[in-house]
Amino acid sequence: MGQDTARSLGLAGLPIVAAPNGFESLSRDAVRLAAEGLYEEVLSILCGEPQALEPTYASRVWLSAIDAIGVSCAITKAHAFG
Repeated sequence: MGQDTARSLGLAGLPIVAAPNGFESLSRDAVRLAAEGLYEEVLSILCGEPQALEPTYASRVWLSAIDAIGVSCAITKAHAFG
């Protein structure tokens, strides 16, 4: 959904890093391992040149808006939020 919002604001190349879902069921060590897996990408975004990052992130598609809604609904239902 963040990607769709960025595109609608003309920021298609906005670097967005997606963390795996389901952190609430992971152990401390598993969360640390997942964070370490994202570290290099986050660091490269923070230290990179926006013009160099834009093509990579503009072409990346995490989920379509319809798929993202489906995931959100499934999470909501699984956690009895609605």
